[in-house]
Amino acid sequence: MKGNIQKVGNNLNRLVTNETISYKIYLYWAAASVLLLGFFGIYPITRELFGKYETLKQMTKLNKDLSRKITDISNASEKMKLVETSIPYLNNYLPDNFDLQNYMVDFVTASGKAGYYVDIFMPMTHEGSVVEIFISLFGEGDLVKLTENIENMNRVSEIQNITLSKSGSVDSLRLTIKTYIMEKQ
Repeated sequence: MKGNIQKVGNNLNRLVTNETISYKIYLYWAAASVLLLGFFGIYPITRELFGKYETLKQMTKLNKDLSRKITDISNASEKMKLVETSIPYLNNYLPDNFDLQNYMVDFVTASGKAGYYVDIFMPMTHEGSVVEIFISLFGEGDLVKLTENIENMNRVSEIQNITLSKSGSVDSLRLTIKTYIMEKQ
């Protein structure tokens, strides 16, 4: 048995030391090493490096965004400090609640003082805290006085469009007004 093992060992040694066979063995061994180390060794490291690069890029972008937001918050804080003394005046100016019917009554009163009568009062859009209203007026009033009366109402309103057409002594007036819903807190 010992002799048989010796014969197998000698045959294997002769086979391995054969130049053409050993060349093929070393070639396959080198190819397997390059494949194992190259593909399974370098590829994960390269993939990990690219992942870290992407993470670094995202972190840099987030840091820039955060520093910009800090600057924006700082600027907003400074602006709030400037108007802090005016907040009680704004609270006195704003209505206790925003009802479109109350606004309509206030608007009819303001336009009546300026010499105009309301023909159409129609809310068009309501987006968030802004209500856009189309108003048609007629009468022999003063347009400047009407604008002043609208601005002096206890509402935050913005006149978007004014169209005036005269028919003799009677004026026909069309307004588009944006009014902002700002209630006391």
